[in-house]
Amino acid sequence: MIFTRIEKIELPEIAQIDKGFTIIMIANGEVPFAQIIVRHVGGWEWIVKEQRVTYESKGRYRFQIPPEAYHAGIAYLQIEGCRVADIGAASPDDWIKVHRDIQIVGTAAPLAAPTTKPIQTQSITLGESNQPIIYFGIHKHNHQPYYNATDINYWDGEKDGIFGQRAGPYTHFIPAAVRQYIDGGLAHAGLSTSWSGSLIEQLHRCAETGQGHGAFGNWHHALRDIAQAKTALGNPRVDFTAFGFFHPLMSLTPARDIVGQIEWHRRIIRDTFGVEASDVMFPPETAFHPQMIPALKQAGVNVACCHPIRPIKSIRPSTTGYNFTTSGHRAKFRRNC
Repeated sequence: MIFTRIEKIELPEIAQIDKGFTIIMIANGEVPFAQIIVRHVGGWEWIVKEQRVTYESKGRYRFQIPPEAYHAGIAYLQIEGCRVADIGAASPDDWIKVHRDIQIVGTAAPLAAPTTKPIQTQSITLGESNQPIIYFGIHKHNHQPYYNATDINYWDGEKDGIFGQRAGPYTHFIPAAVRQYIDGGLAHAGLSTSWSGSLIEQLHRCAETGQGHGAFGNWHHALRDIAQAKTALGNPRVDFTAFGFFHPLMSLTPARDIVGQIEWHRRIIRDTFGVEASDVMFPPETAFHPQMIPALKQAGVNVACCHPIRPIKSIRPSTTGYNFTTSGHRAKFRRNC
C-alpha cells in the first residue's frame, strides 16, 4: 500500500561538520521516491536519495546524510515522498512533505579566531563646484498578489515555483547587501525596501506549510536582524517604506481606503520586521496624483517616491490644500499657509 502521510521523523538535535548523520522517516505505507532536500540560506541545495536511502521495514526509511550535503549553520530539511509510483504522471500535489531544521556545528575542538585586517573608512568631502550633485539610492520592491482573490488559500504547482524561485530575494539578499556595506566600511550606506502585505502573509504561510519549495522557514529572521542596523548618523541601514497592503493604485482609490491600506501595512511591517515603516512611501507602480496627498498625510506619509516627475510639475499648484515640491523622483508635501 502506498503511503498517504508521514507519521514520524527521527533526527538528532544537532549535527557536526564532516561526520554525516542519519534521519529516520516513518510513514503509513510504501513511499515511492523517498528523498530529503537539504537547504541553507544562500541558495545551497543538496538532494539525498536513491543509494543513500534504505528501506528498513514497512513504512520505515533510513536516510544517510553525507558530510558534503551541508555546512555550518541552520540546515533546512524538506523530507518527502510521492504518492504516485509513476513519477511521470505525478503532479506537485502528489508529493507529501514535512519540514525540519537542524543546527550544524563545527568540530568539538575550538576553532581559532579568524584574523581580520582593519577596515579603512574612506573620507569623502565635496569641494566647491558648479556641477549638480547626484544622489544615488537603491530601492528593493517585493510584491506578490493573491492569485485567486476569492480563495486566499489557493495554491498550485505554478505558484509554488514562483515563490520557490525567489527564495534569495525574499530572505537573505537584502541582509547580505547591507552586511557588505558594513564590512566594507561604508559608514552611511543603506537601502530602502517595500513589501506588500499580501506577499508577507503568503511568506508566513509558506513558513508554516513548507510551500514555496520549502525555502521559507524562518524567512524573515535575517531581515528582522538587519533592520536594527544603523548608519554612523543613526539612520536605519534598511528603511522599510510605507506602502499599501494589497498594492492598490492609490490615484484611483478612495481616501478612506488609502488610509486603511497604509495603516494595515504598517502593522504587518511592525509585527514581521520589528521596526516601524517610515514616513516615505513607495506608491504602488510609483503612481502618484496630488489628490492622494490629504489621505497620505492623514496616514503619516510626508514623502512619496514617484515617476515621472514632469506631469506632477505640470499640474501645480495643488488644489488639495497642500503644496508639494519635487526633488529627483520624490515629491514632498506640506500644508498651504
